[in-house]
Amino acid sequence: MSTLINLGGLATGVIGIPDGSGWYTFYGSLNLALAAATSGDTIVFFDDFVESTSTVSLVDGVDINLNGHSYILDTADAQNTFTNTIGLYNVNVYNGKIIRRNAVPNNVTDGVVISTSSATPCTLNLFNVEVIQEADACVLYGINKNIINGGTFIGGSVTLGFSGQADLVLDGGIYFVTEKFLISNSTISNSYFKTDGDIVSLVLFNGSKAQNVTIESVFSGSPTVNAVMRVQPNSIALNCSVFSDSIIAIEVNSAKLYDTSARSINTIGINVLNGSFISNCSGVSGPKQGISLDESEVHNSYSETLTGTSSVNIGQDSTLYNSSIISNNASGVAIFLFSSTNKIAKCTIGMANISGSAIDGNLGVSAQIVNCVSDNGISGSLINTTNVTNVQTLTQDNFGNILIG
Repeated sequence: MSTLINLGGLATGVIGIPDGSGWYTFYGSLNLALAAATSGDTIVFFDDFVESTSTVSLVDGVDINLNGHSYILDTADAQNTFTNTIGLYNVNVYNGKIIRRNAVPNNVTDGVVISTSSATPCTLNLFNVEVIQEADACVLYGINKNIINGGTFIGGSVTLGFSGQADLVLDGGIYFVTEKFLISNSTISNSYFKTDGDIVSLVLFNGSKAQNVTIESVFSGSPTVNAVMRVQPNSIALNCSVFSDSIIAIEVNSAKLYDTSARSINTIGINVLNGSFISNCSGVSGPKQGISLDESEVHNSYSETLTGTSSVNIGQDSTLYNSSIISNNASGVAIFLFSSTNKIAKCTIGMANISGSAIDGNLGVSAQIVNCVSDNGISGSLINTTNVTNVQTLTQDNFGNILIG
């Protein structure tokens, strides 16, 4: 125990625990306070505190009230700031900032602001807390499905290419990422991302799930990355919203996307690849496609282009079903087919090009097209039959049933 000042008989300092008399017992570091605390205690800060020696291991049932101040780990090594590697904990942290300065990481597990890897289920609740990485290291790392609720996370590592990697259950967080944030085999919900960098903001990997996540990318240059949000194999995203200036808003690769909207001002809204399935989704683009798909299925969705030559691009072996397709280009088409073996059924097509074809493609392609309707007028056509052959031969039976194939 370390007392910094004695004022009128009362010990004062930066880090204290209420002593039951209306005053506090003060300690020279957060680790000393945690060592003295028992479950149910709240450690209170009365000023900013800079730690220059060691990481902090959270203690079950001991809360930390930063009280409007900052806890800063400033040391040129690979130590993490707040961590837990063994044992159970359920901890609340309130009202302040947790900061890492001058970290020297070798990999994504080093120099992290919050790192949690206990094999026992743990919960960290962050109330009005900013988690700030000021060095070239990750802001968050975790495994074993530990839970983090809340928090505003800022920063990341350009060298390592990540703002964070998490096999965690994350809920209610705000993320100002400088590099991609990877969720692996876990979940993120009710969260908000924003970036102005040429980066993938959120990657769902290895069977992960995102729900009620909003992402804004305001990067306005020429991008080098392929999407703001990537839903990777066996992962799923629901009820999400992605806005992008210059990067493809969402890429779905061997994965599923439901009830989600995406808008890109300057490129594709949603890119759907490699056996993916999306339903009840909306993709809007300025000069490109609202939705582009290849070897995948799109159901009950909406695609719009403002000036692009097509609203939907289709590669091969894909199904576009029961969707609304809008082309606002007076010389454009709604759906363009690059290859054969595609199915298009029950689609409603809105066309600004009243004399063109709603469905077009490369010369010689074929598709199975049934029950579609377009509003491109008397002088327009549903299909450009010079390029596209409709190989659907089965007609309705007496009950209105049609077998596509």
